[in-house]
Amino acid sequence: MKQTLLIITTLAGCLLLSGCWEQQSHVETEMSPEAISEESHQSKALGLDQLLNGRSAVETFHEAIGNGNVVVDFYATWCPPCKAMLPIVDELSQELDTVTFIKIDVDKFGEIAAGFKVGDETFSIGSVPQFFIFKDGKLQDHFNGGLPKAQFHEKIKHKLGL
Repeated sequence: MKQTLLIITTLAGCLLLSGCWEQQSHVETEMSPEAISEESHQSKALGLDQLLNGRSAVETFHEAIGNGNVVVDFYATWCPPCKAMLPIVDELSQELDTVTFIKIDVDKFGEIAAGFKVGDETFSIGSVPQFFIFKDGKLQDHFNGGLPKAQFHEKIKHKLGL
């Protein structure tokens, strides 16, 4: 009984520290990344839903990553680290004119998050935020979690040869 109580207490503490506990209690009042972005500043980052034009999400995704320099941000509206990365992604989308930034809400576009193919590899989004850097449809890099703006900026420039 004492071991079970200790495990539950430890788990609750981990959830509280990671933000997961807070996320569940404030889901109803949170704003979407697009709404936060519009309030704070203009962004050139596009939501996948802005690109659909009557096509399927999967088709639109593959078309979008196939041309030029693209950074894809897989996020969730309830995710604290995703919210922390939002202004960074928005600022980089303004600063890096030769790079297209696409934001994909994993809850809205589960068919992509569940699994997508790039070349011979299949990826699925198991955690957010998760970023993919493409050059003409070829994956240059991908990583989970956030980065400071300067480090993210340098990674994009290095991976895309800018």
